[in-house]
Amino acid sequence: MASSDSEFNPDLLLAHKLPETRSTYNERDVAIYALGVGACGQDAVDSDELKFVYPSSWTAIYIALDNVGMWNLRSEFWARQYLGQQFYLRVYTTSTSLRDEYPIPKNALLCGRASGRRTRPL
Repeated sequence: MASSDSEFNPDLLLAHKLPETRSTYNERDVAIYALGVGACGQDAVDSDELKFVYPSSWTAIYIALDNVGMWNLRSEFWARQYLGQQFYLRVYTTSTSLRDEYPIPKNALLCGRASGRRTRPL
């Protein structure tokens, strides 16, 4: 067990090589996953619902930002982030400040008008 004064070295963790693995999924596996994340409540293989559980799918939502303040809307339910349901909203402005916004994660899938844009350095 590590002592309480030991330091965490993120470079060591990032340099660790994981073994290559391969997985295959069939329609049943996807249906079970969809039920696990709450999609397909009535029909586990409903094609209109299954599109929400594939990695490159996305959904546009309308949200009203009605106060003058910090709008850093991220999902805080970690179980859903693990299942690929992380949410991040970015309001593009000319200002650059950590006071207003944390940087968008580098691995975020950008969609809609944000496609092709990158995060600005802070």
